Amino acid sequence: MLETLQQYIRSGEITAPRVHHLGLNVRVGWGSKGLDAAIRAIDLAHAVGIRNVAIDGVVRKEADRVVSLPGLLNYLPPAKAAQVLLHAQEKGVWVHPLKQVDPDTVARSIWSALNTARAMGLDLGKYGLFPLTLEECDTVVAQIQDWFPDWSAAPVFYVDQGITSRTRVYVGSDRAKGLEAWLRMVAKHKVKVVLIDTVDKAEGWKILRTNGDPKGLLDAKQISRLSALGERLGIKVLWAGGITLPQAHVFGKLGVFGIYITTAAAASVAVTKKYEHDPALAASKRPTFVGVLDVKTVLEAGYLSKRLRSRSMPDHFRKLADEIEHAGLDQRALSKILPAAWLAWWQKST
Repeated sequence: MLETLQQYIRSGEITAPRVHHLGLNVRVGWGSKGLDAAIRAIDLAHAVGIRNVAIDGVVRKEADRVVSLPGLLNYLPPAKAAQVLLHAQEKGVWVHPLKQVDPDTVARSIWSALNTARAMGLDLGKYGLFPLTLEECDTVVAQIQDWFPDWSAAPVFYVDQGITSRTRVYVGSDRAKGLEAWLRMVAKHKVKVVLIDTVDKAEGWKILRTNGDPKGLLDAKQISRLSALGERLGIKVLWAGGITLPQAHVFGKLGVFGIYITTAAAASVAVTKKYEHDPALAASKRPTFVGVLDVKTVLEAGYLSKRLRSRSMPDHFRKLADEIEHAGLDQRALSKILPAAWLAWWQKST
């Protein structure tokens, strides 16, 4: 029956075959049942020459908790969604959710906020792309860059949420690979600055994994490689997401372009009446002079201690690096060492 309908659509009696195509919609269940239903639908579509399969179903609790997840992750867990996408690719079928995001509308909504920021005299505005797929991000970023060619509109990648594409799911151990694909995508549109962050901070996710913390998302080597990729692509990468004071020291050693910190540089204060309606806001964050100074100091300490210890440096440079490391996070001790360390580094650099 489906093959007969497909032939009728292609005949051109009631359609323009270059424009009109037949798609197949399937409603799937949870877990293995949902996987099996999606696979059967892809096989059926392939058998009759249909190249478009739309999936609908009951939204997973994990997706409902954050309102929405990218692509098929609304209905299937990552491993099963990955199986569906791989099978569809092998069969030459495009599989996607029935309800799709309109990237043009998303781009226009983002434009209004960024244009307001620019009109207020700000030099940069960040904008989130979650829960868009990689292809939807591509469309939105292209439009935003076209509208702001001479101003820094910085897209954000939320590592804890990962991303999906037409052919792959980038979550869990593949987060770094997803971020690589995302960086290469934004580089095509000549994006100059991006922010890598976490969105679900209430769950304790941190951008940097130290001391085997299961809530840490990327280790130092991955962050170093991704920063280097950004540099090769002409992108300056800002890092954020639960960065602690000791972790700021690590980011300094890595020599990243910059970090974006709230918690470590702020004090928790009572929620004002203006925000008391928000049940998820337990406290407000207020930056403090001491907090900002502490982060700045340990960031510089990490940066200098790594570079002054290079084998090409004179002995007295390495001695300064040892003194910085010995001081640890002691602000008073670092404040006495860092001026001399900066002077030595600048003299060597020039």
